[in-house]
Amino acid sequence: VLDKVDGRNPFRNLTGVDPASVTALNLLQLAPGGHLGRFVIWSEAAFRRLDALFGVDNKKASERNYRLPRAICSNTDVTRVINDAAVQQACRPKRKNTNFGQVGRNPLKNKAQMAKLNP
Repeated sequence: VLDKVDGRNPFRNLTGVDPASVTALNLLQLAPGGHLGRFVIWSEAAFRRLDALFGVDNKKASERNYRLPRAICSNTDVTRVINDAAVQQACRPKRKNTNFGQVGRNPLKNKAQMAKLNP
């Protein structure tokens, strides 16, 4: 990923290497088919330009009207949150002896069921 992609391609002699501009990043270029794992090399200038394009933490981007999304979950210890006394008190109690009913058997394929219908 380069800061500026113009007519001069420094990777023109390498087969399979496609230069991409940091201003026009595309998910299909970085992860074709939606599969992560493509080896991406970033130039130093492109890496510095990311802050201007997408902003940093609480600062807005200077080149675009864009702000990075804020983390929704401030506490990532989900087990501790679920087992917290206040959360457990708000939850309904665990069900006991749940009966799911009988499995419907086809009398055309099950001889025992056919015998019950035609004694």
